[in-house]
Amino acid sequence: MPEVSAVTAQSASSLPRPPAGGAAAQPPGSATEASAVRDIPGLSAVYMRQLLDIGERWGATRAALVHNVGLSYSQLERPDAFVTSRQMGRVARRVTRLTGRGDIGMAFGMAFRPQDFGQLGHALMASATLGDALVIMYRYRQMLVQDVDRTIDITPAWVTMSLYAKYDMEPTRQHFFEALMVVLYRVAVFLTARCLPEWQVSVDWPEPSYFDNYRSELGNWTFGQSQISLRMPRAYLDLPLFMADESALQRALEGVDFEFSRRERLSTDNVVAQVRALLKPGRQGFPDLKTVSASLCVSERSLNRRLKTAGTHFQALLDESRKALAINMLLVRRWPLQQISNALGFTEPAAFTRAFTRWTGATPTQYKRAHELAGSTQQAESRI
Repeated sequence: MPEVSAVTAQSASSLPRPPAGGAAAQPPGSATEASAVRDIPGLSAVYMRQLLDIGERWGATRAALVHNVGLSYSQLERPDAFVTSRQMGRVARRVTRLTGRGDIGMAFGMAFRPQDFGQLGHALMASATLGDALVIMYRYRQMLVQDVDRTIDITPAWVTMSLYAKYDMEPTRQHFFEALMVVLYRVAVFLTARCLPEWQVSVDWPEPSYFDNYRSELGNWTFGQSQISLRMPRAYLDLPLFMADESALQRALEGVDFEFSRRERLSTDNVVAQVRALLKPGRQGFPDLKTVSASLCVSERSLNRRLKTAGTHFQALLDESRKALAINMLLVRRWPLQQISNALGFTEPAAFTRAFTRWTGATPTQYKRAHELAGSTQQAESRI
């Protein structure tokens, strides 16, 4: 394992320096990069499930929280599911609006344990020292949080990490950084199995009234400062971890590397699943590109680009959904063509017939007749 001071010093040189006046750091091309960061489904769905659990405990319904977010219940329950920063932010805002509580960031942070990070959490727990665990967190930071830049300053006595939003995160900026700071402190306390009285958090917003409910469990917080940072004695880096295990660490890191590469591969596949989940007919027929893009919190151009990267396009997915429903209505429900045409959003049966022929190579009547003939043949053969 590399020396903590060497790794963090090297990392600090490649990160943006704190801007004047404590404003949020904006790297070059930040508008484009910010949109890309928020639209990457690289965050584990366990984060979203935790957020939804809190909202439900506070009285909101899960259906209201995920409505038009581009996620289905079945997707969220999959162990390999991922969500985007936009989706997390949208649900966090809904929790606040529907419950009237502003402490979602604090509550979210308090709910997490290292094992909730999957293989990465196991690697943290198996590390030898707190410094080693922090190096691993930094190395795989994109698996934990995608919206933040940081600078790290190390002196003989102190380690200071300053944090900056990559884009304008309002109105969830305070909630996000509260959650992040709480998670970092709680993880450090869990890993070392001891209190860390000199762990210091500084934030640039006034002290909220709900902080009294968390004060005793969160170390030292100072509000109204010029920037967001955490500060700890350098000696904390050498604190031993009570679950240290070198062989377990190596196994966990192999799992982390596999999980990280899998996320990279699935980042484009997930958008296809999300679009498919939204392509369900309503009273006005199937949603169009504009509606689906808005539900996913991305621009139409961004969605088209991501679908192209995944090897498909919106019209192909729409036709796929329409075709499957049309066949079901034709063969199972046995609806007349006019009713099917209306349900699928076509202006007239002739337009539906042309589309159906393009999808299947046969008109609806021909397709139905062929299916019935095939069924009759199978029945006859079964009697022989």
